[in-house]
Formats: sequence, C-alpha cells, structure tokens
Amino acid sequence: MKNLVLNRTYFDDATIGVLNINGQSNPVWHTIEKPYLHNTFEISCIPEGEYNVEPYSSDRFPDVWEIKDVPNRTHILFHVANWQTQLLGCIAPGLSAGYMIQDGVNRKSVSNSRLAIADMKKLLGYPSSFKLNIKS
Repeated sequence: MKNLVLNRTYFDDATIGVLNINGQSNPVWHTIEKPYLHNTFEISCIPEGEYNVEPYSSDRFPDVWEIKDVPNRTHILFHVANWQTQLLGCIAPGLSAGYMIQDGVNRKSVSNSRLAIADMKKLLGYPSSFKLNIKS
C-alpha cells in the first residue's frame, strides 16, 4: 500500500497543497480545497492527520477515492474540480496550481484536474487503497 503526503498552505479563500507519493519528489500533484474553518460540514477542508483512502464510485463521482474516518464528516472524496467553490470539503488534484477566471473573478485554482486524477489512477493502480498524511 502506498502512502501519500499532502503538504498544505492555508489562505482565507482556499487551501492549496502539494501531493506526492511518500519518499518520492515526483510525481507531484497540486491540490485545492476549501479554507480551513474548523472542519465545518461542507465549508471547510478536513483536519490535518493520517487517513485511510479507499476506492469509491457513484453516478455523480465514478471511480474516485474516499477519505475515510474523518471526524464528524463522511463522503470526503478526491475528485475532479478546478476551484474550491466546486467542492464541499473534498480534495481536487491538478497538474499545476495558480489562478484562473471563474465567473469573472480571478481565483486560486488547480488546472488539468481530469488529467491529474487519471495520472493518480495509473500510478496508484486504481482501484487501490492508500494512506494519506495531511500536514502543513
């Protein structure tokens, strides 16, 4: 089982991170999440810590991963998104992080999220489970 490490940087409007396989400097994915607002349902990223991550699939989010055993939260997924406004506490990976225009506003974002998810699936051997260590 692989271990992934997510190193976060917190901002008032979003949380940006760098995600990699433990012990490897590459591949590296960038992430976007909600800002940290005390683990509040649907408006906050989840707390730092170590989590088990398992394959998950639904009609809305086919063939992604679910972060398990998050205190007071369920259905926290790794899924495709570009801005934190498209998330309800989940994590979106991308190939790069920066700013993109959303609804006429330049916002923090990740790009190529679909490609990042595909890359993760290939390198992690989806459907696979892994450990996720989130820290700042």
